[in-house]
Amino acid sequence: MGLSRDIALMGCQITELIKVARIACLNELELYFGVETTEEMVNPRNEAAALSFLLQELTTSPEQGKGNVLSGLTAFINGHELTSALPCNPPVPEETPSAKHFDRWASDMGIQSAVEQAKFNGLRGAAAKVTIQPLDPVVNAPWKCLINEDTAQNSGIGQALLMLGIEKELLLLLYTMIDRHDKDSDFAPFWNSLPQNFSTGLSATEERVSRLMGTPAHSTFVEARQHIRQQYQAAQPLLQELTAAYPDDITPDMVDEDMFTWACELWYSYAIEVEYPDGVVRQALVPMAHFLNHSPWPHIIRYGRLDAITNSLRLRAFRPCSAGFQCFLSYGPLPNLKLLLFYGFALPNNPHDIVSITLEVPVDACKPMRDAVLDEHDIQLQHHLRRGPMSPHLLACLKVLAADDHTLRQMLAGSGESLTQAGAIDLDVRELLTAYLTPLLEAYKTALQRCRSSHSGALQDGFAKGMCVFLKDQIDILESNLQLMCCA
Repeated sequence: MGLSRDIALMGCQITELIKVARIACLNELELYFGVETTEEMVNPRNEAAALSFLLQELTTSPEQGKGNVLSGLTAFINGHELTSALPCNPPVPEETPSAKHFDRWASDMGIQSAVEQAKFNGLRGAAAKVTIQPLDPVVNAPWKCLINEDTAQNSGIGQALLMLGIEKELLLLLYTMIDRHDKDSDFAPFWNSLPQNFSTGLSATEERVSRLMGTPAHSTFVEARQHIRQQYQAAQPLLQELTAAYPDDITPDMVDEDMFTWACELWYSYAIEVEYPDGVVRQALVPMAHFLNHSPWPHIIRYGRLDAITNSLRLRAFRPCSAGFQCFLSYGPLPNLKLLLFYGFALPNNPHDIVSITLEVPVDACKPMRDAVLDEHDIQLQHHLRRGPMSPHLLACLKVLAADDHTLRQMLAGSGESLTQAGAIDLDVRELLTAYLTPLLEAYKTALQRCRSSHSGALQDGFAKGMCVFLKDQIDILESNLQLMCCA
């Protein structure tokens, strides 16, 4: 967007500038559901993206007079009503030997940080050492600290693997598995700072995953886990060759399936996409940033470009964080299904949570005409539900699927009301959606009962709690949409 021109025209009209940024930062899902107004915050993700985008543009804009705009924007951010979506109790400093060793190593490597590792409610996070203001760097990591495919390729084991024609993704995983066990590795303090077990859906037991049986989530979990298993099995000949060639350095237990899954979990959950000065985007692990937890209303949201002048990755805050409070970044607008699968937790009332459904065209005499209408209006069969109003695209699809012969002919002729026009929902449409959602709702209720029964009287761990949170939120979304149907 022509932000520099907008700044010049608007002067200090911060609210107008923010409205423009909210529109510019709408993502595909927000456009799918529709946005009635940008006079107020659309949702936490969009607000964070818009404010962070404005700060970034203002700091690089050559326009004169931008200082007043920047001051006004900073004042707006400092007075924002939203607080972190995750409760924050006083931190407990991490003072273990491995934590102290990591801190010394990070300092020696030139990593500068306004946060320190700490525990909140027994869970690891990053506490602000000082009060952080908008645009302040939270973590500044030199490029030599970043672990990426170049790191793997330039290592001793990487050179040996490259001669075998190994793919980059597998090279990165094998390098991770082997280097984390090398006590003399340059990154040993970083490897030692990582959890021994990630406890995500990728490494959960079969018994735990089976509790999702009957829900679409179960299929998603099974497919993701099967993908990793197939990757590992395909790498078996290579792994056997490595253990035979380097018996003193690479033992079978270092490269077994559990270690392979651990490496996959690490890169799925901790890697950041970083754009390097040459324009190439590489996945990278960023020491110190790996202590930052996720929140729908984070302090850091734009962090993916290596500064060409300082040759470092600088994670800047877009909103303030008081000293002693937990500092968050955004993993992205992720629904609870992905958070549970790849990170091992779920957020109650996650604003990005959705229920995905795939509708089917009835096989009857009108099917060719329905297919023609769907194609003519570019209407898809894959849709999403959330708390709140339904997407006009979903309602349009339901209208086509529930229409009789006469109505379909009108739709093809372009007469009658618009398919996405708001209005009363016909009984046929309500009955059709209810028929889709009711069995899905029952499946999630059964899965939740299964999870609760498995932990009756027992203390739940993070993954078990996350599974219950995920299932309850799916049920809430389905029930709220069924209620909308009843009231329509």
